[in-house]
Amino acid sequence: GRSWGFVNFPTIAVAGVGFEEQVSDTAIRNTGAFSFYAHELGHYYFGTVLRPNSELAPFFMESMTEYLSIKATEYRYGKEYTKNYIAEKRKVLKDKKVVPLNRVTTSEEIIRDYYRYSYGPLLLMGLESIIGEKRTYDLLHHVLSQDGKRTDYNFLKKSALSIGVSLQDWQRFEDTFVQLETAADIFAKLPVTAE
Repeated sequence: GRSWGFVNFPTIAVAGVGFEEQVSDTAIRNTGAFSFYAHELGHYYFGTVLRPNSELAPFFMESMTEYLSIKATEYRYGKEYTKNYIAEKRKVLKDKKVVPLNRVTTSEEIIRDYYRYSYGPLLLMGLESIIGEKRTYDLLHHVLSQDGKRTDYNFLKKSALSIGVSLQDWQRFEDTFVQLETAADIFAKLPVTAE
């Protein structure tokens, strides 16, 4: 009863659910299908345009793609979608320990689904709460223009600083979001959960 998908551009393969159950002749039928296809389309950027090549590869491949999916689905269906997404992730991340992103030394530390698909995107939402949506998109755009560079934490930080994020704002992001060791602590810090 479980569905899954993967992308090998230009093809998105889906198993476990009928395509016609998700997509009509004119629209994607629901937020779940919309976010799924948005995520898979995001892999064109994080997987084809940028090929992550370090211990943070799961973060660049899945967390950034999931962040794009959240934003696309929010744009289409409204902020209520994001609030519901966060509420669902609260259940997923309950009692989960995490390695702070700046202390990851092997991809195995963040390869678990709950880190890549739940915690990592919330980290990016936390960054957005500090630097704004436009600058977060600028950061992703800059990262995509750097294929071939080692995609480690230092690369992420340097990319942020190079697009104009202040060292003070980056430090605030690290202090508020990155340094957490218990995933559930992030919910008290995300502004959208307080609304």
